[in-house]
Order: sequence, then structure tokens, then C-alpha cells
Amino acid sequence: MVAGLCWFLLLSEPPLSQVNRDELLRYAQDSARFIAHAGGQVDGHLYTNSLEALNTSYDLGFKKFELDIILTADDHYVAAHDWQKWQRMTGYSGPLPPTKAVFMKQPILGQYTPMDMAKINAWFTDHPEAILVTDKVRNAEAFIPQFVDPERLMMELFDWRNVKWATQAGIKAVLPTGGLLKRFKGDLMARLQSLDISAVSVSRNFSLVEQTLIKQLKDAGIKIYAFHVNEKQGVGTSYMICNERQHFYGMYADQWHKNWQPRCDHE
Repeated sequence: MVAGLCWFLLLSEPPLSQVNRDELLRYAQDSARFIAHAGGQVDGHLYTNSLEALNTSYDLGFKKFELDIILTADDHYVAAHDWQKWQRMTGYSGPLPPTKAVFMKQPILGQYTPMDMAKINAWFTDHPEAILVTDKVRNAEAFIPQFVDPERLMMELFDWRNVKWATQAGIKAVLPTGGLLKRFKGDLMARLQSLDISAVSVSRNFSLVEQTLIKQLKDAGIKIYAFHVNEKQGVGTSYMICNERQHFYGMYADQWHKNWQPRCDHE
């Protein structure tokens, strides 16, 4: 009986054109909802955090650009996901982490331009409507003064001390991570509201295992951005738009463009 009911519900699902194609397209083509993941895809390559990735994503219509920001051996911020991945992408065989000077001499995948704060700031100065979204930064107090325009800075942060400091620094948005939200003991919504948190950054798996928390965040008017969008086979930008947009305000996307036309299975 249960199996028969499930089959009936599957068969009776209305085609997308009868649900609300216009609403889906408004979501799919709203640049505010999409963050270029690690700078975005360039020539089919992911995680380059490169100048060319930023340029490609900008030309596609992105307005928000995530960069992984980590420290070199001499304490300079540079754009790279982690030193082991960077080593594989550059062929570098020296000690890790490298100095900034060494980092800047290693083209990514033999062809893409690495970025230190000087290059990052120059790019965002030349693109005044662009917003930087950081990942990996563990010291907001140290990083914020180094970016050219704190009012165009969104930071994914991993502990409450940094969250509190960054909110007081007046950046565009502070994004507490999903792990930080799940570990909180007490009234989470009251804590977020006391810090004037308007957005959070969580794994897309939240839609599967943290449905109550998702609802609480949405009811509080807090925007939820999903990462891990491309971690699972068959899941990507179109899949997320078609199937999970009801859970998330937006997402970190490897691929997207301003005229995106998602293809949904039940169309």
C-alpha cells in the first residue's frame, strides 16, 4: 500500500511549467544568490583561486566571489584552498607552506595567475560592484584591515569570537558556518539576532539532516548559502535550483551565468 501511494505521488507530480517556471527563472538568474566558488570555474578547472577565474566569473555575471585565503610561511595572505592541493596544482616540491615570494612565482596548473592581497585588492578596486567572500580565514581582526573595502566583504567564520569581532568591524556580512551553528548550546536564534547576523553558510547536507534548523533560520529572515554544491555526483547548480532552492537563499557555484536556464527532470 505504501509503495503504491509513493508511486501515485510520483506520477501525480505536476510538470514544472505548471508549478511556477517564472519563479524558478527569477531565482536562477538572480546574481545575488550565487557565489563564484574558489573564484569560479575556468577552462573546466576548479579551485584555482586565480585571477583568470575571477575574470571569467565576472564576465558570466557573478557579483560575489569566494576566495580561499590562507597564510604563507612569512604570514602573508594569499588565495589558495590548502597547501597540499596548491602543491598538486603547481608541481612545487619545496617546503610547505612557501613564502609569499615563492608562492607568487608558481603559476597554477602552469597557466593561471596566483593572487596575494595586492592582486586581490587591485582586482576588487577595478570591479567596484564585486563582493569578496572569504573562506579559511581564522583571524578576522588581522584580515579585515588588509582588504580594500570592508563594506564589500563577507566572511565565512568558524568561531564566535571572530564572528563577534567581524560584526563590530562593520563588514558587509558575517557568515557563521554550519558546524558552529550545530555546536551552539542555548538559544541560537537569539544569539544570531543579538549579533545582527543576516546570513549563514552551511553544507547542502543541512537540507537532509537539519531541517528544523533550516526552518528556524528562514523564519528568522536569515539567508542561507549552501556550499558542497558539487560534492556529490549528479548534484550541481541546476540540480540545486530545481530541487533545493526552497531550502537555501543561494549557493556557492562552480558554474553559473546570468542567463542560466536550468533543466529540471520533471519539465
